[in-house]
Amino acid sequence: MKKVFVLITGFTPFLIGYGLNLIVLKSGSEVAFVFDIYTIMFFLFWGLMGFVFSKFTSSNVYTLVICHLPALLVLLLILIQELINKQYWHNYLGVVTQFFYLPTIRISFKITGLLSMHKMWETYIISFLLMIAVFYLGGFIRNKVDMAKSRL
Repeated sequence: MKKVFVLITGFTPFLIGYGLNLIVLKSGSEVAFVFDIYTIMFFLFWGLMGFVFSKFTSSNVYTLVICHLPALLVLLLILIQELINKQYWHNYLGVVTQFFYLPTIRISFKITGLLSMHKMWETYIISFLLMIAVFYLGGFIRNKVDMAKSRL
């Protein structure tokens, strides 16, 4: 049951991205500030999920894989749209896939700019890798905390 909960949590970026989209559409000139705050909050949430879920399965890597299956599926759908179709689908699936990575897209743009990468699909890959890194960091911190507690 815990593994199913971890998998379901992997879909939360859809909801968070949809909420960010609504905020951005309703806000005026302070969009960059909203994105930055939302990005920080999302990464704190995602790291906390890595921290909490690190004890749900036999290993941190297994938990990471289960939780990021939705992210991988969305990334594959985005890559199909970007690289094969050369355009986003003009339906709900095309829009929803973009919502998934919306909370991480601003920092990913900054990283791809520093790396002289200018394709949108590269930005989505960076977003995917950042999500994995933050989640893993949360689990890593949990392991260090548990080891420190066991020494006392």
